[in-house]
Amino acid sequence: MSVFYSNTFVPAMALPSLDDNITYASNSSFISNGTSKNINFLQYVNSMEGFSINYTDDWRVGSLNQIQPLPLILDYRESVFFYHLNDLQGFAVYSHKLQYNFFDDLVNIFTDQVQNQKSTLDGFAITFFQKLLDKKLENFNYIKSESGEVILKNDLPARVIVFEFMQENKVYKVLTILTIKNDRVFILEYYSEKDVYSKSFNIARSFIDSFKIL
Repeated sequence: MSVFYSNTFVPAMALPSLDDNITYASNSSFISNGTSKNINFLQYVNSMEGFSINYTDDWRVGSLNQIQPLPLILDYRESVFFYHLNDLQGFAVYSHKLQYNFFDDLVNIFTDQVQNQKSTLDGFAITFFQKLLDKKLENFNYIKSESGEVILKNDLPARVIVFEFMQENKVYKVLTILTIKNDRVFILEYYSEKDVYSKSFNIARSFIDSFKIL
């Protein structure tokens, strides 16, 4: 595996297994039965935004103005976008810096920091979901059975939001992970055409499992 640092590749650590870095809430159907394969991974490090993530060597690092438009663009600053060479699927990382008192009405100052972070994330998730609804996506379908709360590595709270929508006679399925550390929310978004989603889900899992906040 290699590391992508400002267009420079250097040797990197071995990719952890799919189940090493993520713990799932018992009531979340986000769990997937899959096996890891011998795939060559590269590592992307964004020191400015403070995160790293691994991606397979048959994907490319791009930007919105370099490739075909995404079926869904979120209203947050995009940090990096990965796209597959053969299929219409992509994985994006967005970051959003919260204002100091953005969710003061939702956070109980008498609870510990972990609970405060979770309360802030819950408030952000509500705002995020409302923005999705405001887009009035065609045939929007929130898949509650595949959504819920999870705990990422280092005990970071996270929210999973899965939904489908139609655009230009194609049905897309989107997996979104919202997680938070201090005053910054990270949004991990995997999308593909619906019939590709289940076939490529383990790759999406590997992206999510490898995500680290530096």
